[in-house]
Amino acid sequence: MLLPKIEETPLALNGQHHFHEAPPDWEPPSFYKVSLQGRDFSHRYMGQANLREAQLAGANFYMADLRGACLVGANLAEANLIGANLAGADLREANLAGANLLVADLYQAILNGANLLGACNLTTQQMYAAIYDHTTQLDPAIDITMKRLPIPSMKTTGPSLAPDLTRGAFQSPFLLPQASDDSQHAPGGPGLAGDRQENRQLDTTIPRIMQNGTKSAIAG
Repeated sequence: MLLPKIEETPLALNGQHHFHEAPPDWEPPSFYKVSLQGRDFSHRYMGQANLREAQLAGANFYMADLRGACLVGANLAEANLIGANLAGADLREANLAGANLLVADLYQAILNGANLLGACNLTTQQMYAAIYDHTTQLDPAIDITMKRLPIPSMKTTGPSLAPDLTRGAFQSPFLLPQASDDSQHAPGGPGLAGDRQENRQLDTTIPRIMQNGTKSAIAG
């Protein structure tokens, strides 16, 4: 049976995502218990195909579309599943030992009882997207007992820096030095008066070195 290539299937739009739909008059093929070891299915569309208990060891599914396919009890040992779309696929009791799952899409893939020991490039993030239970066999490096990090809350306990539109003009939470009332009439203008007021807050208890009109200095 000649399987269509993914690029030959119509491209549908779903919000912000692009995905391929089944070709017109598509009838999912059945390979129930068929021996297909080492076959090349790269870039092929196999959506909802029946591959139950099929012998697929060493098969090449590079970038293949296997969404919703039935792979219950299938032997996928050492198979190339790089970039394969296995979203919603039923992989219960499947043998995926040594399979290469680099960036494979396992969203909602059913992996109950599946053997994933020695699977290459499998990540914890991929497993979080899949469906599994205590019967799923995984390497110790895949820690599915770890809880996902919660999304940090945007709430803060301190004063908000956002303008309060209900109070009219924006009030800064930081206090700036204010010039005195006579700053407008002070020599040098309000800027100089503000500097003088700020200088009043300095510690003047430490004796300063004062000039006596000559090149020498005396302590005052």
